[in-house]
Amino acid sequence: MRSATSSCCCGPATGFRSPAALAEATEGFSGSEIEEVVGSALYSAFSGSRTLDTEAVRLEVDRTRPLSVTMAERIDALRAWAAERAVSAN
Repeated sequence: MRSATSSCCCGPATGFRSPAALAEATEGFSGSEIEEVVGSALYSAFSGSRTLDTEAVRLEVDRTRPLSVTMAERIDALRAWAAERAVSAN
């Protein structure tokens, strides 16, 4: 499954003509969340006897809440904790 979703994130299959268009539509999503969105869109399209298109992917994007949204408070708390207790990688 990994190669199927990875190979059709951008291009004619999804209607996203550039990685920038996909990135704009999925701001705040991790790479694995984008992969899952495309995989879910594939399953939804195939179960409805439709082809994978931009609308199918955008519908799944709208249905999905990334961890950066659902776990925002915990992520902020972890960052605050790390700011005082960990060495920055930068």
